[in-house]
Amino acid sequence: MSKPCLTVTPKFSAACPPVEDIRGAGNVRVIPIGGARDAGQGKRGELLVVAAYRWHNGAVKTPLFAIGFRPFFILAALAAAFLIPLWVMLFTGQLSRVFAMGPISWHAHEMLFGYTGAVLAGFLLTAVRYWTKGMTPEGISLGAIVVFWLTGRVCSWAGEPTGLWVGAVADGLFWLSVAVGIGRPIISAKNWRNVAFLPLLAVLAVADIILHLQAPLWQRVAYDLALNAILIILAIVGG
Repeated sequence: MSKPCLTVTPKFSAACPPVEDIRGAGNVRVIPIGGARDAGQGKRGELLVVAAYRWHNGAVKTPLFAIGFRPFFILAALAAAFLIPLWVMLFTGQLSRVFAMGPISWHAHEMLFGYTGAVLAGFLLTAVRYWTKGMTPEGISLGAIVVFWLTGRVCSWAGEPTGLWVGAVADGLFWLSVAVGIGRPIISAKNWRNVAFLPLLAVLAVADIILHLQAPLWQRVAYDLALNAILIILAIVGG
């Protein structure tokens, strides 16, 4: 049984037969993919080629869930577009809403864990493919992470304590899934420089759960932990 092949350049390889370019530019050279490490080799642009090929080859049912930045950057943009105007309406009294979390706590929580969480997830699930040459969640597994994030957002809007408990579980699973999704290729590739992301994601998970559960004595600590974890992540990414 022949190995699946990765399209790269407008040339041919003896390893695999010519295939129609998934980007619509004619025939291309193809490279056999022997495992996860091979999937991200070469230039950064090949990440998108890998994602597109896996969708084209049936490994991923929809291109939206072929790579992490696609759903999460869209969700981050939607969060930025709707959460801020929603908060303004709440703050000015144009919209009345009773939160189990409290409106100010809700606003702070969604800025840190809703919008920023989507940005971090989209970036890390994409960048780790390039850094490690390994595969991060795609398809159904990526879709499940998206569902966890969405459930956390809906439950943070809930006016009942039960919603906060469900939200705590959903957001906890979201951060855990992102950590596992990037941790496996990082450890497999011995990419120790980026192992630091894993405990930082764990800190974000703990802080998120504390805020959902409304532990009065720990809320300020949770916000400080989350903000500092995000700043450290940005410092690591910035080099």
